Amino acid sequence: MTAIYREHLDIGRAIYRAAKSLPEGWMLHIEIEKDSGSVRVFNPDGNEILIDCGGLFSEQINAGIDFAVGAES
Repeated sequence: MTAIYREHLDIGRAIYRAAKSLPEGWMLHIEIEKDSGSVRVFNPDGNEILIDCGGLFSEQINAGIDFAVGAES
């Protein structure tokens, strides 16, 4: 399995995880443009939370989920 294919699978898993795991009121926005993408996280008040993760796109999604879940704990 190539690294690119593995990352594609990981992105799909992370999106599925977000749909199942984000606490009530939290939103994760995935923005895609040519050759780029970003993940933005919003708390229930609508404030954007900056997640400085870098790394792979799947890691950014998971970092946003982890932050939201941790904030609600």
